[in-house]
Amino acid sequence: MNKTVIIDEIEFKDLRLMCAIYVAPEGISVQTDGGDWQTFPGAANFNGIRNLIAGKNGKQTVAIGWIGGPSGTFQWTKEPKVSFSITNEGLNYSQLYGKTPLVSNGSLIVKSLDENWVNGTFTLSPAGWINTGTKPITTGTAKIEGVFRVKRAN
Repeated sequence: MNKTVIIDEIEFKDLRLMCAIYVAPEGISVQTDGGDWQTFPGAANFNGIRNLIAGKNGKQTVAIGWIGGPSGTFQWTKEPKVSFSITNEGLNYSQLYGKTPLVSNGSLIVKSLDENWVNGTFTLSPAGWINTGTKPITTGTAKIEGVFRVKRAN
């Protein structure tokens, strides 16, 4: 930028704007506990009562559902008004965790909606998981982040 800026009486020269730009592939991309991103091909369905974004990758499925407007910010709920799930055989993640259960912090943000595409992000911190494929059954929590760019199915 070749600009000089003074902040708290300190002079800074040759400022550079640095940022990371992520391009979301078509589908629902999910990252669990900072691991690799996994993308599920999927679509969105809006019927005026219940909205659903869902995808499948092999035996794994992901579903995000909510009741309300087709766009906006939605907090996760204990009842299925705003819900999240990933299923992979015996391993299942959801917006609920613990024995009580408690509701995950974070939210679903549906940012743009037009006749063909739906875009947005979601975070669950923590999400709960249960693995019924282990003996004994195990449970725990994980941080889940995601982004979606899917076509409307209806």
